[in-house]
Amino acid sequence: MDFFKNEKNRIKFYYQKLLLGLLLFLYFIVLQSNVSTHKVIFGKGLDSIPLPLINPILLFGIIILTAYLNNKLFFIKEQGEKIFILRKYDIIPLTKKDMYIAKFKIIISYIISFILMSIVLYIITMLINSYKEISILKNILEIFFVLIFSIFTLIIFFVLNLIQDIKSKKKS
Repeated sequence: MDFFKNEKNRIKFYYQKLLLGLLLFLYFIVLQSNVSTHKVIFGKGLDSIPLPLINPILLFGIIILTAYLNNKLFFIKEQGEKIFILRKYDIIPLTKKDMYIAKFKIIISYIISFILMSIVLYIITMLINSYKEISILKNILEIFFVLIFSIFTLIIFFVLNLIQDIKSKKKS
């Protein structure tokens, strides 16, 4: 078993699925609420506008999912104290780069899953509600924005982990 699979098993795989499902459920509720609101507006004869793919749950979901996975992958609780786990791996014949890559692959896979499932939920919600005001170009731009936002979030957590790595190295 390689380091990537070990890390995936170590963080108790099913809790991430539960968090992902909860975030998708909240995304669906907000999306369905927006569709209902827009249908009422259209019923009054006002201009119809395409419903955005992005809502706060999607963006906060990316942050929450990244923060949760980062916490699970980079920190452990030992003797009641939170410890940066890469200090424990100093004796493993693996480079820091390989460890970071393996851990961030896990985070990226969950973020991509969340984004793809959100897009599928968006499409299904639009089809179920017979919502005809869809702008493919606007949706593509929003998906691009979400990807940029995800990359930015990952960079922030990567920098925070590097800072924590340096701090924990000075302590030991």
